Amino acid sequence: MSILPICDEQQYIFDVNEAIGSIPMKISYSMEFLSSFSPEELSFAIDQCIKTADVFGARCLTMDGRQYMEFLPYQKQDIPIFDFSTEEEYHLFCKEVWATKINNREKLYYIFIYSIAGSCYGIHFSFNHLIFDGISILMLTDKIQKVLLLKDEEVKWHPFSKYLENIKKYYESEKYFTDKEFWEDRFLEISNSDYLFHDVIDIDESAIKELTFQTSKKIKDDLFEYCSKNNISPPNLIATVLAQIINIKTGCKRFYFEIPIGNRLGTNEKNSLGVYEIGPPFIFDFTKYNNIFELYQSVRKQSVDYYKHRNFDWNTKIFSEEYEKKYGKYIPQFSFSYFCTNQKPSVSFATLKHHNCETDFLPMTLHITDYLNWETIGFSYIYWENYFTDEEVIEIHKEIEASIATIINTKGFS
Repeated sequence: MSILPICDEQQYIFDVNEAIGSIPMKISYSMEFLSSFSPEELSFAIDQCIKTADVFGARCLTMDGRQYMEFLPYQKQDIPIFDFSTEEEYHLFCKEVWATKINNREKLYYIFIYSIAGSCYGIHFSFNHLIFDGISILMLTDKIQKVLLLKDEEVKWHPFSKYLENIKKYYESEKYFTDKEFWEDRFLEISNSDYLFHDVIDIDESAIKELTFQTSKKIKDDLFEYCSKNNISPPNLIATVLAQIINIKTGCKRFYFEIPIGNRLGTNEKNSLGVYEIGPPFIFDFTKYNNIFELYQSVRKQSVDYYKHRNFDWNTKIFSEEYEKKYGKYIPQFSFSYFCTNQKPSVSFATLKHHNCETDFLPMTLHITDYLNWETIGFSYIYWENYFTDEEVIEIHKEIEASIATIINTKGFS
């Protein structure tokens, strides 16, 4: 058993959940299988894949006004099984799970096995984001499929608690103070940016809709071939293209997206479930850069800089009263996340389906993935339904695909 201070990203998640009085910062998804497995087989696979991950024995404590993660021995639980008569009944139960089965303290996840109207059984996962990030989903899903194929498959995870131990040491090191200088300069640059959606900065959350588009196989193949030949990052390229489109549509000259970056180091952490990602604000400055290539280079540099100084508690600082008095209020308005592996899954007889909340505190979020179909790219836009129209979102996506095609066809940025 160990008790460790939570990391900065976890603190942000905890604070948002507390402030809104629910668990908006959660990850909810299901595994729908193409083959039929019994509830007993699924339950066995789940247990094999979670019992060696310390986050499944974790709970959040508050002591002396600070939050800590306590890691307790894993307690095997019976995975409940539900047979729903309709999709609507299933979704209503998911909402009940979010409201009653997940909290910000000791109930950090809930897993159940289900079928709908006699369908093949699937698995539904609900996680407080305090213990799980997007990469964790993909890794856990892959392991479960492997165990379903090979029951003797050994599953061992590197403990997330080791990461928290390292963060605790970092806060007491000289590196922390070096990083502080970088972030003080960064805070000033961020504060000089405009709010992207300035007319809704006082709204805490709003009802959302989702539109998802799958590219053609050709677009994905051409994009990754072009990026590979030219040493270009696909997510940074797409983010830059999107920023240029928003600049033209809104007239906003200097703004930021929050873009999560991977934070797992070495073989051990790349085999670990937990919250490693951070989502710092990337600035797109059209007053300084005249063409998309220069803008891309600035995004690339920011990515490198953030990675060098990634462990600093910037979330805590940027949302503090001290920051607001000095720089003005920091308001996240757009999140861009990228989960494409660009490779055929080692096992692929399950489909992942992400389940959104009914409301969100961000006006727009874009998830880019290839886990629905590894040969294409999926763009999922989650947006406030009273602020954006479907037509606007469709137009944005069309322009993204067209801009990417233009860059590829002209063999470079214009």
